[in-house]
Amino acid sequence: ITGYATIESAVDAMKLGAYDYIPKPFSPEQLRQVVKRAIEKRRLIEEAKKLRKQQEQFVLMVYHEIKVPLTVVKGYLSNLMKAEMISGNDAFNHMISRSLLRIDSLIQLSEDMLNFSLLKGDQVKRNIEPTSVVDLLNDVMESVSMDAKKREINIELIVLDEPPIIK
Repeated sequence: ITGYATIESAVDAMKLGAYDYIPKPFSPEQLRQVVKRAIEKRRLIEEAKKLRKQQEQFVLMVYHEIKVPLTVVKGYLSNLMKAEMISGNDAFNHMISRSLLRIDSLIQLSEDMLNFSLLKGDQVKRNIEPTSVVDLLNDVMESVSMDAKKREINIELIVLDEPPIIK
């Protein structure tokens, strides 16, 4: 709190970190009110810091609870892919391969969530590779095709010309 005599000096003091300004002369009641507001502001700042720390701990716990099982499943699928008994089954190998890609995407998503929650949004930068629209649509088709078959719905992707790349 500053009690400098001029508005200009009070503004300068506040720019340097003073919480409030009380013009002279001031009453004890005015001083009590300013101190009371300053104490409340300090309490709110400390409470916000505590909540931020709890949020960070929660995000770390969720990240761990998501990443560990995904990593284990990825290991199992990788071992299945390497097993000799399935080496001749192209359809099965394709499903395992696609599952591994999906797991990698989920692991990356969990890492992005962690980074985003622990940093400010503008500090999170992820290198995103250019993607073909056809590849993207093929991924979508593959992810909905089994459900469509169960419901006896025929879906088909028809590409007439090569669409642009998404960057």
